[in-house]
Amino acid sequence: MKEYSSDTIAAVERMKHYIAECINETITAKDLSEAAGYSSYYALRIFKSITGYSPFEYIRRQRIEVFSPIVYGYEYADEVAPRMQLAPMGWRGYIEMRPVREITH
Repeated sequence: MKEYSSDTIAAVERMKHYIAECINETITAKDLSEAAGYSSYYALRIFKSITGYSPFEYIRRQRIEVFSPIVYGYEYADEVAPRMQLAPMGWRGYIEMRPVREITH
């Protein structure tokens, strides 16, 4: 396993914190790079290296985790999807075809 400097780990933690704080908003590579204090290329690379997910895969998983209780509460997919920054058709397909818990693991 690769060793990372404390600065690199702290940068990834800052990005994760930014994602948690802005989960309902559009999050760009520029936003994450500013949170990390590195170039977009390097910030995205270290994020994936440490977490195992690209930042945008991570954001998608976090949004599903945050909004899955709403879905289980039987809110319509067309109402939930925009809050998750997902296309309604794509999200509707997940709801109709399989339970949310299957795509959050």
